[in-house]
Amino acid sequence: MERILGIIDEKRTEIIDFARSLVRTRSENPPGNESAVAELIVKKLTEYGIEDVKIKKRGKDRPNVMAFVRGKKRRPILLYNGHMDTKPPGNLREWNFDPYSGKIVNEAIYGLGASDMKGGLAAMVMSAASMMEANARLKGTLLLTFVADEEKGSINGAKWLMEKVQIDADAGLVAEPSGLSESFEYLHIAAMGLLAFDMIVHGTQMHSGLSNLGGCVNACLKLSDVLSTMSKEFKLRHRNRLYPKGPILNLADFINGGVQYGIIPGTCVAGNDIRLITGMNPKEIEYEVDAFLNKLRKRDPELEIEMQVKASYEPVEISSEEPIVNSTMKAAEKVLKFKPKAAGFPATDDASFFIREGIPTIPAFGPGLLTCAHKPNETVKIKDVIDATKIYSLTALDYLGTV
Repeated sequence: MERILGIIDEKRTEIIDFARSLVRTRSENPPGNESAVAELIVKKLTEYGIEDVKIKKRGKDRPNVMAFVRGKKRRPILLYNGHMDTKPPGNLREWNFDPYSGKIVNEAIYGLGASDMKGGLAAMVMSAASMMEANARLKGTLLLTFVADEEKGSINGAKWLMEKVQIDADAGLVAEPSGLSESFEYLHIAAMGLLAFDMIVHGTQMHSGLSNLGGCVNACLKLSDVLSTMSKEFKLRHRNRLYPKGPILNLADFINGGVQYGIIPGTCVAGNDIRLITGMNPKEIEYEVDAFLNKLRKRDPELEIEMQVKASYEPVEISSEEPIVNSTMKAAEKVLKFKPKAAGFPATDDASFFIREGIPTIPAFGPGLLTCAHKPNETVKIKDVIDATKIYSLTALDYLGTV
């Protein structure tokens, strides 16, 4: 254990450089192409003698990397997971630095995906590399999966892997950023579910010069009324110990409607999502939304509205007594000098696919702050990446055992 920690300290510059190289390598989704990031990861793994590496693809330019660090026995199998794609950078004028620069300022790496989650990818890769260099003699197997498409639902990534490749593991950990205000603030043992749905209002497309003659229903205005009313009246009252603030209703993630000047819009669409907490059933919440829209239809006979579900995932949770939780907590306390709080992850991630197939997986414990993800000037502290590399190494040693 001490030898591995020493090796990681010696490799500090290499770990930082590798994390920066991942940030500099584009993998925004959409459009979706993780090939260059996958190549960097495979190259680094093979440099350290990890040659049992497989590439699984559902589609062109959507690779999923599976790498095995095999011990004396096949089991137990510990799964380490991270996604290679990022959100798009958004408005470049809001960035203080080039989002693909990997610039270092005040002992932090800046750039798109630095926190979500290329810092975590670097830590997992370099953890495995450090264990190889230390000649750690594991009893079980460490399986590293670096996946595509997490930012758009994982249909080319973890979801597909579980359906078609059928990953086999006894426990898992996802390296998503786990801090909100402080680094490694929480060890997340639950992840939110998701109900993503469109609300589509149909009106009367017609010449706008005739809109004062009657019989005109502006779809955009009708939908605006629905969104305003729903924000005030639609209540989700579920609460639990991991999510004391309850689920989250996000209305009007996007709005599309109308054609151009001179035309009353005949259709308007709003995309919405509800972040579900453990104990909530997506189908039941779908019924609640539909019942609310029925109430609005009765209030307004002119309202023609339909609901279309676009994605639906159940929330997931594992026991705080799972061996992987105990091993990770022990490693975190050794490295960080404090024990993170067990909490619910305020998002959905790939852990949900593993947990639903019976693999107890920590949904998020990784370097960086979730609060700086998906926004300009994303950053991760260098110390966080180094600490994560140590924690992942010690967790693997404890969970898998050594001979």
